[in-house]
Amino acid sequence: MLQLKRPNTIDEVVDIRVIQSGVKVINAGITKYLHIDSGIYGAEILSIAIAGLNGHDWTLDVYVPSADGAGATAADDKRDTIAYLAAGTEGGLLKPFAIPFDCYLDFTNDGANDQIDQVTIVYRCWTDLTLTWEA
Repeated sequence: MLQLKRPNTIDEVVDIRVIQSGVKVINAGITKYLHIDSGIYGAEILSIAIAGLNGHDWTLDVYVPSADGAGATAADDKRDTIAYLAAGTEGGLLKPFAIPFDCYLDFTNDGANDQIDQVTIVYRCWTDLTLTWEA
């Protein structure tokens, strides 16, 4: 009988995976989050590219809870805030970082553009990530 060995560390996972969200419309002055769920295994987020923010006024807050199923935007879990300005020319997100279970990307529309075209996440994990937009 063939038995598969589960990796001991995330470094033993050789596959780099990519997941993409769908389009999300967020009206001016409103905040909605994108929930990144790694199940119980955690993940290493290598990069995040966001289509639709560049050249527009948005604020992005990143929350990384230390417990599975924790609230989406608990103040203690806030890790970073990134301001995207209409005059800006750079997009994307951060240096690589680990999530023990979940991550929430809180998008606040500070201007007139009301659509995030796509969020692309490059990551390493034993399982696939799940992306869910807040209703």
